[in-house]
Amino acid sequence: MIPYTSAVLLTRQYDRMVDFYRNMLDQQVRYGFDGCIQFESGLSIWRVREDHPAFTALKNKGDGNDALEICFETENMDAQASRIAEAGVTLVHDVIEESWGQRTLRFFDPDGNLVELGESVPACCKRMHLSGMSVEDIGKKDGHSARYC
Repeated sequence: MIPYTSAVLLTRQYDRMVDFYRNMLDQQVRYGFDGCIQFESGLSIWRVREDHPAFTALKNKGDGNDALEICFETENMDAQASRIAEAGVTLVHDVIEESWGQRTLRFFDPDGNLVELGESVPACCKRMHLSGMSVEDIGKKDGHSARYC
């Protein structure tokens, strides 16, 4: 089973949205990095970056349903990405490495909703550490404190 991790609200009003969910709805931050925040509840908010493959795919989709990305995480990115690709799912992009180091794959579900499969934060930290990065270097790259790595 691949565990569901979060729904992502894509916004051009990132600071305002984060402030609203933190202060109005008492959401506690689990992770926060590079214009992306995930609350303990699982809800995530992303700052819209027009050059990112996820936003390009949604913009080009053109049906007006462009404000949600459903996210899942895995400990074994390569195996799951291969399984999804072999199933003939419509991919938005192959596995990419995000600016904070996490590897992701995006695709559409049968209704055309954008779905992200990303390696879990512990798996990402482990992969970066095994590649020779120190915990301090990983923290500089992804903004996580050492407790996640």
